[in-house]
Amino acid sequence: MADEYFEWGGVEQDDLEQYAPDVQRLYQACNINSSCEVLALKTDIQGRSQSIIVEFGDGTYEAENTAGIQRIERIALVYLPNA
Repeated sequence: MADEYFEWGGVEQDDLEQYAPDVQRLYQACNINSSCEVLALKTDIQGRSQSIIVEFGDGTYEAENTAGIQRIERIALVYLPNA
């Protein structure tokens, strides 16, 4: 089965200082983890959410596992401060 990714909306904003302290800490944690690759930092148009798009994978999952976990998973980590 081919990988399927959805385009995560919002505006790509690379200036980390524009993000909430919690998002900054999570971004830094992802960057120092060898199993993570940060692809993008985004905010929604209204400025209500902040997202880190990350690919996770350390190669330890079998390609044909029963849980359906891919060797590399792309995940949007979304921060909603007023939720």
